Amino acid sequence: MKKKHSNVVAFPGLKQRLMQKAFDAVASEQFELALSYFQQLGDEKLPYDAGVARVVALMETGRMEEARSQCFYLLTESSVENYDLMDIYLGILVHCNQFAEAAEIAQTLIDSPNTPVVYQSAFRKYVQYPETSTPSPSPVRLVTAEDSTTDEEDWTFVDQISHVEAERYIEAIESFLMHPQKHPILKTTLLEILQKQGVKKQVNCEKFGMTMSVSANELLPVFEQSLFHEVLKQLEDHVEFENPTLHALMAEQWRQLVSGVYPFPLPFEDGEVWGAAIHYISACRNGLDMSIEGAAVLYQSAISDIEEAVQYIQMIEEKVFGSGPLPFA
Repeated sequence: MKKKHSNVVAFPGLKQRLMQKAFDAVASEQFELALSYFQQLGDEKLPYDAGVARVVALMETGRMEEARSQCFYLLTESSVENYDLMDIYLGILVHCNQFAEAAEIAQTLIDSPNTPVVYQSAFRKYVQYPETSTPSPSPVRLVTAEDSTTDEEDWTFVDQISHVEAERYIEAIESFLMHPQKHPILKTTLLEILQKQGVKKQVNCEKFGMTMSVSANELLPVFEQSLFHEVLKQLEDHVEFENPTLHALMAEQWRQLVSGVYPFPLPFEDGEVWGAAIHYISACRNGLDMSIEGAAVLYQSAISDIEEAVQYIQMIEEKVFGSGPLPFA
């Protein structure tokens, strides 16, 4: 999704005033108003408490996919283990029908000796959460590239497509897939819907300035790719036993990256390099002692390859989540 640039003139103290107005709006349950203030802050990187307030506003206005992305970004940026925020994130996953993913993360946290008992009890509900069917939504509102739609309408469109015969709306779907301002994760979700429904028609898909023509039913599902599992195994071998919570965040960061890029391939297929890059970024964001050189030794990879992978990950995260660059340590 194209980053929105602020039109606000940088008057002294304006950022603080806008942020306080956003806090006040959330406190008074005026969530749309709060989001308008956050939007006026443009590309400003929000402090942690403001980020959480924005996630709450997004959730309360039904914008679950964006809430998911922003909450995940806060988790990866946090230098401490925040179980309350993780609980919010797991709840968002459930609302997004990502039951298996929520259960996997919750089980990892429950199994971790570092997780306080009170949170272990809270996380158990996500492991046991049933995949219940949802009622059919109202008729689909067709969205084309020419429509001036809101983010909420985009998410509603994708959700509705999942409950109907998608092939009937293939032109609208392709228009969405080719629109450079539509969110990459939502485009992946549309392709997954076409896969599940066995749609054979070719569609064009644009992401990050690249275009590809695909038949969704011929694509390997996003999380069944060998490289995806190879990197998960690398992270499991190097991180899970020592720090289960950090491992869960790393695994989720890798899932988000692969999902954001799909169906395009990553620049190179080397599980050790991608594992090293994910490990390095997560360690730096969580205040842990990790250098590129250390990651290179741990994962037996070339420093230059890891640096290239780190730069690529940050480029994708900036476009998908709006996160900023991370200097090499």
